[in-house]
Parts: sequence; C-alpha cells; structure tokens
Amino acid sequence: MRSWEQLRKNGGQSAEAPEGFWQQLWAGSEKVGDNFEPDVEAGLARLKHRMAKEEEAPAKVVQMSSTRWLRAVAAAVVLALVAWGTTTFLADTTPTFAWAELHTGEGETREVVLPDGSTVTLNSNTYLSYRNDLDEADVRNIRLEGEAFFDVDRRPEQPFIIRTTNAEVKVLGTSFNVREMPGQARTEVEVATGKVAVKSLTDKSQEVVLVAEQAVVLENSTLSTYTAADRPFYGVNWRMGQLSFKNTQLEEALLQIERAYQVDLVWQSAAIQNCEITGNWQEENFSTVVNILEGLTGLSINDVGGNKYELSGSCD
Repeated sequence: MRSWEQLRKNGGQSAEAPEGFWQQLWAGSEKVGDNFEPDVEAGLARLKHRMAKEEEAPAKVVQMSSTRWLRAVAAAVVLALVAWGTTTFLADTTPTFAWAELHTGEGETREVVLPDGSTVTLNSNTYLSYRNDLDEADVRNIRLEGEAFFDVDRRPEQPFIIRTTNAEVKVLGTSFNVREMPGQARTEVEVATGKVAVKSLTDKSQEVVLVAEQAVVLENSTLSTYTAADRPFYGVNWRMGQLSFKNTQLEEALLQIERAYQVDLVWQSAAIQNCEITGNWQEENFSTVVNILEGLTGLSINDVGGNKYELSGSCD
C-alpha cells in the first residue's frame, strides 16, 4: 500500500518498491487459491462490531479552566442585567397617565372638583384638560382654552401649572381667574388670594409674580400689570352674572359683552380706538345693554339677524 500511496503522490509516476515487496505479494496470492470467494457477511459483521464498540466508548469531556468558567458566568450575568435594565427603562419611560377633558357650551358655566380637591368654574365655551393622575403627580398640569376661575388646594410640594396658548401660570395654592379668548394671543390672569407666577411661553424672560388684588395681561410677549383699584376684576364679575367696567377700552368691553350674551358684535377698530366706558350691569337683558352702550358711546348698534349686531359711527 505504501507503494501505491507513493505512486499517487508522484502524480501517477511509478515509484521504486521496497526490497522484497513483490515476492511477499506473490507468496500471499498463492495461499488464496483459484477457488477463493470473499466472505462478505463476515466482513460486514466485523465492521458492525467495530462501530458498536466506538459508540459505547465514553464521550470526550473538554475540561474548562476555572478562569474561563468565571468569565463565561460573568458574561451571562452582564447580558441578563442589560436585558433587565432595558426592559425596566422602557417600562418606566412609558406614560401611564391619560388626559381628562371638560367642555362648556354657549351660555353654559360649570363648576367641577378636580381629583386633587381643587375647584374650577368654567365660563362658557371653555375647554379644560388635566392629567388623570393629578392627585399624585409631581406637577399638577392643566391645559386651558377659554376662561376659568380656580380655587387651588394648597400643596407646596406639588405645583399647580396652567398652560394657555402663550402663557404659563404657576401656583402653590390660591384662587385666581385665567382668561384666554379663542383666536387671540392674549392671556389675562387676576389673583383673588395667594400668589401666582405668570410667564410668557414665547419669551421666557417675561415673567411676573402676582399677589392678591393684582392682575396681568400677556399680549405679544409683553406683560402689563394692573390692580383691582385700576379696574374691576372680570373673574369675580362673570361668576356673579355681572358686567363691570371702569375706564375700560370699548373694544375690550365688547369682547366681554359678546361672551356674556353669546352674540356676535361687528365693529371697525379705528372707529372705537379712543372709546372708554364705565358702568355696572347685572342680569340685564341684551336689548337694555344695547341701549346703554348707544347712550354711553354715541354709536349705533343694528341687529342684522342671527345674533349678529353691527356697530357704526364713532365715539362722541
């Protein structure tokens, strides 16, 4: 066999046989004889017996050093911690709260008690939303569109924050009125008791702290403060069904009248820009208010149908 292997390695070229090889091969062939028949069954039996012994042999065990074993355990622990940390982080960062919403229609006012015990009175056409975990949240967040009067449960460790389109109102515990007229970049805050911080959302440098009997108007990122002595607080008046004006710009008064009586007043700003009115009305019907306005301003107010009224002329 070694000669045939050498022949293969030599690329098919003959190789010199070792001494005595051919003689041994010839002598072995003589013992076989002319009538030799191979015992195939016996050969197969021997092959199966050898294979069975190999299967019964014990499996080879690879010994791992203590250092490699510790490294493998450490890697498994790290992977488990990473998986646990990722799952925990995703669970902790997934919001578990929802927003509850309140709404009043035209001519409707509504008083509700929030989950934290604070009381809020909504004026007509007002939207208010709050987190359903308001009582437990670190910050009691409120969203407001319209007008509402708040009497907030005092909790210094849980600030009460109201956001309108352009302002943020932050309190600890107080009573105050917030007004944001739909479609106007204007927010007005009047404080009845306690202390309130008001900040512009478009210009963070614009911020003011108000105490009782103080108010602020935020318009065009500018804060303008006034007091109850300067003019009546509307937040008190609308809850009592009153309209009260003191040297109030007519355009501002008309907005309050529209809201109180659910009418649409149309006017030219240039015609009334220098008009101011002073007066107090309580539970007057709208026709009476029209007569009072015409007498105070010299304007003509005409009913054009569909709860719509046009103002014409100019102030005396």
